[in-house]
Amino acid sequence: ITPYAQINFQFIPKQDKAKKQLILCFEPRSDKVPLPPKKSGYHPWALNELLLHQLLQRTSTKNLKTFFTESEISGIDTNLAHRLVTELDDDIAKKSPSQIANDPKKVARLSRFLRAIKAFSPPDGSSLSPVGEYNLRLGVN
Repeated sequence: ITPYAQINFQFIPKQDKAKKQLILCFEPRSDKVPLPPKKSGYHPWALNELLLHQLLQRTSTKNLKTFFTESEISGIDTNLAHRLVTELDDDIAKKSPSQIANDPKKVARLSRFLRAIKAFSPPDGSSLSPVGEYNLRLGVN
């Protein structure tokens, strides 16, 4: 599906058997390369416990409200962040992100909480870089 890529494949068996050697070269069929995708934040539904733990550890924010709005998480504005923090249990809501990161049970509860929220808008596709109809047809045919 990437007709703009050149793919070279070479298989040489351990024993020098020239008959079983395989060399394939796929030349590019198009010179129309899509723009590279833009960097986007993580959608809250995509945050598993490990990723959430890593984000909590490396943030410099001091509370969860600013963590939700200023970290690498997308789709949470100030109003929604305030609502999320008020709905959380006090033992998580009043802790700093680094304190939550140090407690695996709190990270797990926060992760489950975020996945259960239905107020998040669907992921934004504006950062994607589609190949376009021309390249798609070349790649499929």
